[in-house]
Amino acid sequence: MMIKLTRTLSLLFSISVIMIGCKLTNTNYNNHKSKQTNEIINSSLWLYRKSIDDNFKHFKKNVKTRKKLWKIQSTEELIRRTMLIDNKIRNIKANWDKKLTDTLCLNLEQYNNFLQINHASYLRDTTSWSKRYLRVLPQVQQANPPSFAEFYFKGTSQEEAIAILSTLQLGILQEALAIQRRIFKEAND
Repeated sequence: MMIKLTRTLSLLFSISVIMIGCKLTNTNYNNHKSKQTNEIINSSLWLYRKSIDDNFKHFKKNVKTRKKLWKIQSTEELIRRTMLIDNKIRNIKANWDKKLTDTLCLNLEQYNNFLQINHASYLRDTTSWSKRYLRVLPQVQQANPPSFAEFYFKGTSQEEAIAILSTLQLGILQEALAIQRRIFKEAND
């Protein structure tokens, strides 16, 4: 199941990059592509949320030791914080306003601080989601990089912006699921 989700994420990320990079002159066509991509991503978002929830319920049901009790508490907080950021992104998508992305950047920083403090050993990438885009900037732009909002949303339609936000959401949920699985694996060893 995880392999399928990882492949789906890779495919969706590739589609999003192509959509962002390729600006066709036909705006209606671009909006249609963005809406279609959003439908696909939303299905994957649902699968990740369900996996996180199902894994937690299964683990919680089988708890027998104090070590596992502590892991439950740790995972509950991870899920709570992840769903908070997930809901903030959902709210921005539902009430699209580019200005809301500035507060999202702050929320992503706070979420990253939580992960650094509580789950650093489980993170594959310790860079905040609000700064990961800096890696793909050309060397010339790295001295004076664009803001998070400018990089992702400058010149995009609402549908494209929602696709970008959905892809970000998907990455956050994928990372949370991977952390959750590492916690559970460690508790069962």
